[in-house]
Amino acid sequence: MCDGCYDDFLDGFERTLPKATQSKIHKIADYSRRCREDVAGFSCEMAVHVDAMRRLGLFKRFVNYSCAEYSCSFAAHCTRTNGHVER
Repeated sequence: MCDGCYDDFLDGFERTLPKATQSKIHKIADYSRRCREDVAGFSCEMAVHVDAMRRLGLFKRFVNYSCAEYSCSFAAHCTRTNGHVER
């Protein structure tokens, strides 16, 4: 997924969750602390969010959301599908 796509992707998924769960995700995925040594890119930020999803038991839902909402034709080229997965 392109670096600039992470924010929209994560925000979109989090909006499907209750506010309390969103707060828990942000506490676990505190990338300003956990990724403080990174100087560029979003791979660490995405990794700490994936870690949060696993810890909170949301990983399967997170994966299902990504497959339903995005389609990737090759590395770093993903587009929003508006809920339609092209096969």
